[in-house]
Order: sequence, then structure tokens, then C-alpha cells
Amino acid sequence: MLTFLANWIKLVCFNFPFAFFSQLFFIQPLIRTCFKAVFRRKAETAQAVKA
Repeated sequence: MLTFLANWIKLVCFNFPFAFFSQLFFIQPLIRTCFKAVFRRKAETAQAVKA
């Protein structure tokens, strides 16, 4: 059990920097851009229906 815990902590320490910075600088901006595009179209469609 102790070996499993030690290996898990080591794995987290090795993977955390890549996961954190890739999320911060690559994945999050991409997802924000996608959601902005989707909701912008939705808002434009709603305004066109109201007018």
C-alpha cells in the first residue's frame, strides 16, 4: 500500500506541471473561443427573432 501511494504521488508530481500549463495556455483559450462562437450565434439568432 505504501509503495502504491509513493508511486501515485510521484506520478502526480511528474504530470502536474504539463497538465496545469497545457490547461492554462492551450485548452482553456480554445474552449472559451468555442463557447463564445456558439453563444454569439445564439444571441444573434435571438435578436433576429425579436426584431
